[in-house]
Amino acid sequence: MRTKATLYERLASRIEAQIEGGSLRSGDKIPSIRELRSKSRLSVSTILKAYESLEDRGLVYAEPKSGYYVSERVIEAPAPRLVERPASPCRLETGDLIQAFMDSFANPANTILSSTVMGPDMFPHKTLGRLVSAAGRNEALMSRNHCLTDGEPELRRQLARRSLYQGSAYTADEIVVTMGCMEALNIALRSVAKAGDTIAVDSPGFFGVMQAIESLGMYALEIPNEPSDGLCLERFEDAINKRKVKACLFVVNYCNPTGAVLSDEKKAALVALAAKKNIPIIEDDIYGDLHHGLSRPRTLKSFDTDGNVILCSSFSKSLAPAFRIGWAVPGRFLKVFRKHRFSTSIGTPPLLQEVTTGFLKAGGYDRHLRRVREKLKLNKHRLAEALDRHFPKGSRWTRPTGGTSIWVELPRGTDTTKAFQTAIRENISISPGAMFSPKGCYRNFLRVTFGTMWTRRLERSLKRVGEILQ
Repeated sequence: MRTKATLYERLASRIEAQIEGGSLRSGDKIPSIRELRSKSRLSVSTILKAYESLEDRGLVYAEPKSGYYVSERVIEAPAPRLVERPASPCRLETGDLIQAFMDSFANPANTILSSTVMGPDMFPHKTLGRLVSAAGRNEALMSRNHCLTDGEPELRRQLARRSLYQGSAYTADEIVVTMGCMEALNIALRSVAKAGDTIAVDSPGFFGVMQAIESLGMYALEIPNEPSDGLCLERFEDAINKRKVKACLFVVNYCNPTGAVLSDEKKAALVALAAKKNIPIIEDDIYGDLHHGLSRPRTLKSFDTDGNVILCSSFSKSLAPAFRIGWAVPGRFLKVFRKHRFSTSIGTPPLLQEVTTGFLKAGGYDRHLRRVREKLKLNKHRLAEALDRHFPKGSRWTRPTGGTSIWVELPRGTDTTKAFQTAIRENISISPGAMFSPKGCYRNFLRVTFGTMWTRRLERSLKRVGEILQ
């Protein structure tokens, strides 16, 4: 005989249904006990027992002096598959698509589901604004008529101190401040290669790197990137044994677009393999600080013992996109890097370096990162829930432990380039997979980002993209 559900069980079932149906999502606060008691006429003990029942099943969690919140849902979607292809150097074939994608950011009416730069609500703009205002009143700073090519000494000291978090211990004298990470990468490429040379890159990989290689008259050699585990070392070793590779440019911490992290064991093996062949490694570590766990992953530079790795990074993704404060640790290429740095843009604005330095010294950056990491984790889970609700059956996606992007594999036959063209006519910007390969591969893949606080508007746009992809 079926037992009639008690009041607390019925209340728990109603809340569970709202969670399963998406009305209540990861991180949402459920009604307080006082609020629910006044509106439902249920007793405090009944409501509390229902909430404790939900907590026991992992559906909600209690936050001291705050209330109950919906727990993060683990969406069990399989990871995207590795796409194999013969490795041969090539030129960029997707320039027009990349330009159309970049143009989509100029329209304020567009809903952006594609940018790896976090939304404005994720940055400490008010604090930085006050620091900029104070620096602007510094007459000595404002009247300077030159920039130091290597960057301001105190900023380089702060960056050197932070190298301990990466597993390294380089000094201020080994650092060159640049205008963002892209300038650092461009100068690094010019420092180790020339027109006609072949550069090994991870694939799928960041299209900006491919454009830089193209603009310098170089060729890109795609090395498969496992969506969950990072660069395929076997394919890299095979490629450098068969072809003349002048240098390589990899992202091993939260690769864009997959979000993959290479294990420490494989990082050490990669550095050793490249050093044995005397092939310089340019490391793009722009997402390293945006981990979602307790500790930051190590850089390739931390395994480098002979200066063969050029580490490049910036604060553009993690602190202040408009500042364009980047840097490089060029290792044994420091002299030639400094030469190219001077001929490129001489230096980085001292005022913005001063503001960044003050923020670092006061501990503001670490406090900011702690808040951002929690927001990114929540956004990531909400995005995964939305993908599960709205994308075609059979879709697969990555589960990154850092960064701001998820790599989605759609059912075979889906063309995300065509979906991009349709979506942009409806003022929705997405990132078609073909952009992440110089040959325009990954046509049934899509990068979706979670760097902006989740809203109903984003949900509606993602639902519409799912309909277009059907």
